[in-house]
Amino acid sequence: MCIIVEARSDPRRGQVPVRFGWPGHMQRVDEILDCWQGAHHRDFRLRADDGSIYILRHDLNADSWRIHYFHRDPGDETPEPG
Repeated sequence: MCIIVEARSDPRRGQVPVRFGWPGHMQRVDEILDCWQGAHHRDFRLRADDGSIYILRHDLNADSWRIHYFHRDPGDETPEPG
């Protein structure tokens, strides 16, 4: 699922997500926990303002973003994408 990502430029990591989601449900990035790069993508493991952990994948060739991994605290009632 492709998502909307608002990013800022970081001298060490390139484009870094600061908000992400889909129309009607945008989330703020509270903390970037890790990032790494593959041959054609860059991944960011982060904690969002809903307390959940996400891995966002930036496809460098297509310049598109998607949620690659998602883990939510079982007590959270935030709706999932889709």
